[in-house]
Amino acid sequence: MHPEANAWRGGLQVFDIDLDALDGRSALNGLDLLDDEERRRAARMATPFLRQRFVAAHAATRLVLAEALGVDAASLGFATGCHGKPLLATPRLQGFHFNLSHCQGRALLAIADCEVGVDVEGWIGRDTGRLAVDVLSATELARFHECPSHDQPRELARHWSAKEALLKACGLGLQLDPLSVPVDTRGGWHRLPPPAGSSPWWLQRIELDGPFCAFVASERRIDAALVAYP
Repeated sequence: MHPEANAWRGGLQVFDIDLDALDGRSALNGLDLLDDEERRRAARMATPFLRQRFVAAHAATRLVLAEALGVDAASLGFATGCHGKPLLATPRLQGFHFNLSHCQGRALLAIADCEVGVDVEGWIGRDTGRLAVDVLSATELARFHECPSHDQPRELARHWSAKEALLKACGLGLQLDPLSVPVDTRGGWHRLPPPAGSSPWWLQRIELDGPFCAFVASERRIDAALVAYP
């Protein structure tokens, strides 16, 4: 499940990026790889520590994409879809899709030959009952309350991660109420009904160590290869 990083050959890869391990690498400490909009977003981070992690995540994204595509990292241009989903601006790369998520010192970058969305979350340790009512459907909420209390922070985070991965994949983000997006957080593949009239999607749980949970959603059923980076 952790093959060596190499040139992309199609399919679906999810890069598990340790942001704090990248802090000492000069290429990732600077802003030289980022475009003007990324630099503006970095400048808006509340603390230098958060700014460093933002820069590391976005610079690593450029480096991974550049290696996969065989291009220079600084040459990559980005655009956004109608609801803000990032995409590559270069016309000849339109069949290549990616999605980034980061939480604390960890980031996941999914690359695929179809539309894809990925999300990583830390376990939710506070106000789980109130948050569950806000984001879970009646069926999901019943399953949530069946969990032992010590498992509820992880289960809520799993549901949120699954919903966000699906909404990111179809390009809607949080334009759609998470309550209206049913998901299945069990392991394995799950075919989900189409949100807001889009095509059906496939959802897969990504098994991570530590207090994290993650899901990847894609247009096609493709086994995700998890790649440790750097």
